[in-house]
Amino acid sequence: MLFAQNTPPQNNTNVEDLKVNQQFWMDYIAYYEKSDKVQYYGDAGFRLLWDDRTWLRVSVRPSINYRISPKFELRAGVGLFFINNADVLRDQLELRPFQGIIIKWPSIWWVNISHYIRVEQRVIYWLNGRGEENGWESEVRLRYKLSAKAYLPIQNTDIKYYATINYEFFFDTNKSFNEFLRNKARIGFGMGCSWDPSWELEALLNFQRSRLDINDDFDTSDIVLQVKLKWYINKVDFQDQSISE
Repeated sequence: MLFAQNTPPQNNTNVEDLKVNQQFWMDYIAYYEKSDKVQYYGDAGFRLLWDDRTWLRVSVRPSINYRISPKFELRAGVGLFFINNADVLRDQLELRPFQGIIIKWPSIWWVNISHYIRVEQRVIYWLNGRGEENGWESEVRLRYKLSAKAYLPIQNTDIKYYATINYEFFFDTNKSFNEFLRNKARIGFGMGCSWDPSWELEALLNFQRSRLDINDDFDTSDIVLQVKLKWYINKVDFQDQSISE
């Protein structure tokens, strides 16, 4: 695999103004439960910088989930991404296969805790622009996500409400990979509701630590409003989706 070198930020976007930035993420996730063991699902969405609006990520990620037992699940899929890099780096296309395992343990009273361990194989094609040639780059990334979800005991309503909190850590193997807003850790707090067995809406406020380029420290603060709309088709026995992509 050829490795492309990217220049530090240098043009229209003043990256120092993005040391503390606001972002908006929107995700649509559909689940189709083929049986009590096998579930097909996929997410599609976008992410953008609210401050500048010249950085944009669009993605789609078809996946499969296999339930070994009520406490253990295996996941695999492939993500397709296009990223407009805010006049800082070249735009990129990315193919991202992944494999993961979910451990749903423990459950304490009405709180369900989940662990999601995932490995991603990232293959990036840097598009021509900003005086540089096209090029390929690749890396393997490990991710660990700890989530907790608790349904709220609200009476006299057909709508189910829940609170959720999660923490995710990223470990990158290619230290020379120059990525705009490359993240290191993320924590999120949110609320959700389900007004129908097939539909769920969730809103999260995420705080993320990232860097702006390869010469930067992980001292950039990303404040993210994330909205997830989930659709369950042919719901069988996957009763608690505490972890989504």
